[in-house]
Amino acid sequence: MNSKQLHILLADDDIDDCNFFDKALQGLPISSYLTTVRDGDRLMKYPDENSEQLPDVLFPDINMPRKAGLNVYLI
Repeated sequence: MNSKQLHILLADDDIDDCNFFDKALQGLPISSYLTTVRDGDRLMKYPDENSEQLPDVLFPDINMPRKAGLNVYLI
């Protein structure tokens, strides 16, 4: 099995949802680490500001302040 940690990016403005997501990840038998951003604008800036640490998977919240998850475009 690959020992590489799975980098997960969660975009969510609700702190309780972020905590729930993190706790659920801890219960899985995979090695992972979670990065969170609180709104769609921060999510859109994330790849440019963290090009050396791009996530393996992204979970965007559909309803966020400034820019909703459905309106976020990442290239």
